Amino acid sequence: MRPSFVVFLFIILAVSLHGQSGSINNTLGSGGAFRVKGATSDSLLVVKDNGNVGIGTTSPTSKLDVAGQMSADRIKIDGIPSFFASHGSETELSTPHTLASWYEFTPVGAHDNSASFNPSTGEFVVPRDGLYFLSAHIELNYAVASGPSLQVMIDGTASGLIEYKSTDYTYTQAMLSVAGVLKLTAGQTVTLRITSLSAPTSLSAEGGYFSGYLISDF
Repeated sequence: MRPSFVVFLFIILAVSLHGQSGSINNTLGSGGAFRVKGATSDSLLVVKDNGNVGIGTTSPTSKLDVAGQMSADRIKIDGIPSFFASHGSETELSTPHTLASWYEFTPVGAHDNSASFNPSTGEFVVPRDGLYFLSAHIELNYAVASGPSLQVMIDGTASGLIEYKSTDYTYTQAMLSVAGVLKLTAGQTVTLRITSLSAPTSLSAEGGYFSGYLISDF
């Protein structure tokens, strides 16, 4: 296609889009932008010279920045950090105790798509800043123990996600589950910890699971 024809086609397109309802403005260059303007808006569509695209905003801060509601039949997002691991069996535990007997690949569906969970230590090292949904379930067997609990720890400090059983029997079982959203920073270490208000004569942690996934960046 000859260059003169391309220029002519662009002029025809520009004329057809320029009218009382809006216009196209091209100021690409250092700090410039390609804009589609409306009658009352300067930000219908903006393409910055750094490659960022804005819809409803003149200052897009990401590759696609939308100020307003989006609708779609389906959105596919690649590379979301997530993990799911099954717990094995840990016996004769003292408290507090960090659960560290996990299996990532033996059950169907167990996974770690960011290589951030260590099954031998039970540590999830946060791969990037964001809001994460975490959930866990553990079955405890214990004797002469009071108030066993399951806690989500961040760098060794209780996060506030905890389930507590206020029972005190000679021998009993407890099904402990926690779930919630935490704001985490890249590099932080997340673990599960078992505690008890009184030292148990015996304590074991049986089957269960630990999972988490990124909801959104921040």
